[in-house]
Amino acid sequence: MHIASMVIRTRPEDIRGIETSLNAMTGVDVHAVTTDGRLVVTIEGTDRSTCGERLMAIHAIPRVLSAGLVYEQSDEESTETTS
Repeated sequence: MHIASMVIRTRPEDIRGIETSLNAMTGVDVHAVTTDGRLVVTIEGTDRSTCGERLMAIHAIPRVLSAGLVYEQSDEESTETTS
């Protein structure tokens, strides 16, 4: 399990369209929307690469001005072996 949170910035007039795009993405949840154009979201995935793909997809949404990673947590088991 991998989880990340982001703050996304857009213009206030574009916020509903961005929110709709985010809600259509698997594993992405919108937790807060402000009137000045900020959205707080979490991304959940099975591994780091899945979350990374969603982060890149969020950056590619038209009219997203910025998307900053705030928190990241991974519960993946270590692949190291001991002898």
